[in-house]
Amino acid sequence: MIQRIQSVWLLLVALFEVLTFQLPCFSGSLTVNTTSIDITAQSSILLFLVSALIAIISLSTICLYKKRPLQLRLCLVSIALYLLTVYLYYLQIKTFFKVGPSLWIIIYAAIPFLLVFAVRAIYKDGKLLKESDRLR
Repeated sequence: MIQRIQSVWLLLVALFEVLTFQLPCFSGSLTVNTTSIDITAQSSILLFLVSALIAIISLSTICLYKKRPLQLRLCLVSIALYLLTVYLYYLQIKTFFKVGPSLWIIIYAAIPFLLVFAVRAIYKDGKLLKESDRLR
């Protein structure tokens, strides 16, 4: 359901992950005199697949509003996959001679916070539901 706050957070995660395919995270050069190369989610096939998987999981988690425990686990899996993308970006950066962050790194940095906000909202939603069942 889109009227719940975790749906908004998860929708933003999916949108930001799709944006990572086009917007560079880092710019660098392989040698001293070459032109700069941008590092995006399309830089390697594994990075592309993990980023796409995070976006797909985030969108599918929105539809699981009646299964809160599964929704919570999928959000935690997305956080773990995001940590994998950070490691994959590190492996990409390690091969460059000179690397500098891009302005779009803000989008990359916002994704784990949005996932944590979604986890907190799902947890609070489940807690509220248990409290209302106890009052009946």
